Amino acid sequence: MNCNRNNLKTVFLAYSVFFTAVCFAQSTTIDSLKKVLQYQRADTNKVDKLQELCISLLSVPDLPQTLPYALEALELSKKNNYTKGRNWSYFTIASAKYETYDYIGALNYCDSGLQFHKQLNDSFRACRILQLTGMIHFVLGDTAEALIKYNDALKFETMKDIDDKIMLSQIHNLIGDIFCKQGRYAEALEKHYAALKICEVPGVDDDGWNRAYSFQCIGDVYKEMGDAEFGKGNNKQAKNCYTKATEINAKARSLWIEVDDIRGLAENDYVFGHIYFKIGDIKKASKYFNKSFEEYKKTNYSEGLNDLYLDMARLDSARGNYKRAFEFHKLYVIENKKREDQNVIRKAAGFKYKSKIEQREAELKLLSAENKLQSEVSHRNRQNKNIAYGVLVLVMLAGGLAFYIFRKRKLLQAKQAMISERLRISQELHDEVGATLSGIAMYSHLAKEQVKNPQVGAIENSLSIIQSNAGEMVNKLNDIVWLINPGQDSLQQLLQRLEDYVIQIAAVKNIRVKSNINGHHSANILPAETRRNIYLLFKEAINNAVKYSNATLLELYIKEQDSNIEISLKDDGDGFDMESVSRGNGLNNMQQRATDIKAGWIIESAKGKGTSISLTIKIP
Repeated sequence: MNCNRNNLKTVFLAYSVFFTAVCFAQSTTIDSLKKVLQYQRADTNKVDKLQELCISLLSVPDLPQTLPYALEALELSKKNNYTKGRNWSYFTIASAKYETYDYIGALNYCDSGLQFHKQLNDSFRACRILQLTGMIHFVLGDTAEALIKYNDALKFETMKDIDDKIMLSQIHNLIGDIFCKQGRYAEALEKHYAALKICEVPGVDDDGWNRAYSFQCIGDVYKEMGDAEFGKGNNKQAKNCYTKATEINAKARSLWIEVDDIRGLAENDYVFGHIYFKIGDIKKASKYFNKSFEEYKKTNYSEGLNDLYLDMARLDSARGNYKRAFEFHKLYVIENKKREDQNVIRKAAGFKYKSKIEQREAELKLLSAENKLQSEVSHRNRQNKNIAYGVLVLVMLAGGLAFYIFRKRKLLQAKQAMISERLRISQELHDEVGATLSGIAMYSHLAKEQVKNPQVGAIENSLSIIQSNAGEMVNKLNDIVWLINPGQDSLQQLLQRLEDYVIQIAAVKNIRVKSNINGHHSANILPAETRRNIYLLFKEAINNAVKYSNATLLELYIKEQDSNIEISLKDDGDGFDMESVSRGNGLNNMQQRATDIKAGWIIESAKGKGTSISLTIKIP
């Protein structure tokens, strides 16, 4: 319940209703609309009726039930070349998919809708789609991409043909939330105050909700600033921030009462309680926590309850009411587990979306590499001819230039060897992708046959194999392209790649990751073979730790001293007996890779004490 709280759902639903409701003013009931649609011809009139039904469902709100009708409307609109129907369908479908946690589907329809609106030069709807896209990326944890989308939306908002001041205000608030989450408090305040100023302009169609929300955001920033100063021991500065927060939140509270928003009051009262608890006013803190708790019970909104439960447990513990503190702590654990489970789902969706984008980029890079390789071969062939003619002339002119010619030929041979090596890598890449695609094609055909004679288990098995093969192909493509990319030769980029990989694969088993990679700024350029062996050695070590160690924590550290660098991977898993363990291909492969690059390699493990692998190498 701070500046990064999940307030998106309320804004999001409000947008959905407004965005569609501006098109129609009819208020037909849901049941009667469904009956009418049973006998409606598949033309533009049916699209309009479907839209009326979606508006009625959104007013409930019931976004999950809206989805099939919105999809049907989009297909009919495409079939009938009905621009008006397509205009609202993309946003409504993306909204419904977001509400049902299908974030990838929501982003796909956002992308399609944005392209369509740009083709029509429809700045208003393009801005809406960008705003929704930013919200989805924010939920997926990609604040950088969310900020890009919000700023793109603001560019549309500044155009003369858009005059939606409320939307402009809400975009500023969303950007302010991101800045607050990043600890950029001054910039956050600037955005929230800009949002408030827009709502206070005479003539702006605001019933008080957006002003209340802006005040609430500003108060939250001051509260976060107070918490930060309090954590540093700067009690005087913290108290000043808390005082400002209570003044601003008091204004927000008056407006929440005016617009009768129970959820806003619940969040507002929690902030008051949190501040009073921090400054030691237990009586007032208890009063506002209890009010917030009662208000939350009147809503279906649970985001932020874990913070309230935790603070109430701390408050009762400070008052000596340990039994009640224990009950609230149990509620906190339950609510926090729900939140963590939802974050896992969102992170998985984010990884899937990024994987799809990376796959596209890998295909483009591969095509570019092939074109460059063909161009290089052609260039070398022409160069070889010129050299041959030059050698003939030089031999006739002077034998004393023979040594120079010999060295030139050796250089050309080395370059030709490099081209041959690239061709070999290209062939291996072709073979890897070809083999995997063949497997996908085979199981796709098998699944198609299984669909004819419904075999749910067999179909799921075939699809699982297809999914696994596709994921494996993407991973192999990413690794091969990255390893041969001369733009990734630095030590810093190698370490960042390892950190990204360990975070991604550890998330599958909910293993925590600690590293000090972000603080490392070495720009040393590594030879391709050294970089390849380091990456593959630690990739195998990471895979082994995740699969077999039963660890709860992985630690990836780097220590640089003089001209040596030590990279280590540790886990707190089961470990094994170094004396009795059988050295399989995995350990032998890692030993060989370390030997190939003349690096020191140490593995330490004991039963019940985890495993540690360290690699020490001299850097240029």
